[in-house]
Amino acid sequence: MVQQLIRSHITELISSRLRRRHNAGLPPVGEDDSHYKIYQCIINSDEKALRRANDEMLGIVPIQGLDGFE
Repeated sequence: MVQQLIRSHITELISSRLRRRHNAGLPPVGEDDSHYKIYQCIINSDEKALRRANDEMLGIVPIQGLDGFE
């Protein structure tokens, strides 16, 4: 139930953001938008992609051998 509420809230936030961009005459959000990537990962329940998108947004660069990467 909590997951559904969070998903619904995020969906509304993204929709609201898209409407504001459109009303301001800005181009639509593309797949390269960090928040859009994170949104898609949440919607698709893709934990690994979500972690990568979050790290990318925050500028975190994983260190091989220390961060679970080989």
